Amino acid sequence: MLGKQASKQASKQASKQASKQYNSIDLMKIIMSIAVIAIHTEPLVGCENTAILSVYKVVTDLAVPFFFLSSGYLVFEKILDLPKEIQKHRIKVYIKKILQLYITWNILYLPITMYDYILNGKSIIRNLFAFVKGLVFVGCHWNSWPLWYLLSVFYSFVLIYFCMYKKNFSKKIIIIIAGIIYLIANQFTILIEQGNNINRSLQKVTMLMANIFENGRIFTGLFYIVAGLFIAYYRSDILKSIYNKIFILILFCLSLYGKIVLEGLQERMALAVLAVNFFILSICLNIPNSKCWSLCRKLSTKIFLLHMMVYSIFDIVVIKNRYAVGSVCFIVTALVTVLVSIVWNYLEIRITKKY
Repeated sequence: MLGKQASKQASKQASKQASKQYNSIDLMKIIMSIAVIAIHTEPLVGCENTAILSVYKVVTDLAVPFFFLSSGYLVFEKILDLPKEIQKHRIKVYIKKILQLYITWNILYLPITMYDYILNGKSIIRNLFAFVKGLVFVGCHWNSWPLWYLLSVFYSFVLIYFCMYKKNFSKKIIIIIAGIIYLIANQFTILIEQGNNINRSLQKVTMLMANIFENGRIFTGLFYIVAGLFIAYYRSDILKSIYNKIFILILFCLSLYGKIVLEGLQERMALAVLAVNFFILSICLNIPNSKCWSLCRKLSTKIFLLHMMVYSIFDIVVIKNRYAVGSVCFIVTALVTVLVSIVWNYLEIRITKKY
């Protein structure tokens, strides 16, 4: 009897601890969703202060990786103690959910997508091919940039499911595969940016791949999601001693320095280490429970996916400049997106209670 009570108490304590870790993730996600708005509206476009620009670059570059890490961590943290068959079912359900979200948001962004295709002056056939390419291989069209995240999550979880549950690869093998794909994807993007500065044979291969994927971005999410998986499975070992936390803090500082001073593939590697250690440090924060964290969780997703719709309407209808950026665009887009997300969330709650 005493053993059962102790077990229940330990379970409740673990649940409270996990809840507090979710709170820190929810807090960071709302901050990172605003950082994503900054990526697309460029509030510091006229700034020449090197220190400010360096801090801004670090924060904005951490934003999307944090969402990937959260996806991997939260999905696997909830299933790691479950039987394998239930794990497989949960992953399948999550994959279907992400695919449904991706299709739904593409439909919502369709008017903006069609607006661009109508104005670009290209033939219907070329625009149709561009649309299919954007939908299947790139993950976005004009001004629907956030949607590539959903497609990357979808492809990543399909591959993880295949590796873990079909081929029974170990987690170490999966993280190695994900790391190699991350390096290749980033090198591919770098080669595209270099353009004519590479040899002709490599240039032809790069341009062929670029015509399909545009860049390697769609493949980078896998590494962060698998890293989130690893953190979920080995969280207790990672955080069990103060020495581990100090080591993680040192890695964070070193990778932060590397992120600022390095370039090319080395800078991307530093970003990966920085993002992973930043996420681990985030879940170390024990933030007290509050209803606001649940709201932050719901709002961060809406803000992340909705903001380019607000930005597009503001640019096209109000400013009448399709490519406007700057602090005004950022402030208006952020404020309106947050307000619309709050109203949307309120209506969701009301409708759910009613029906």
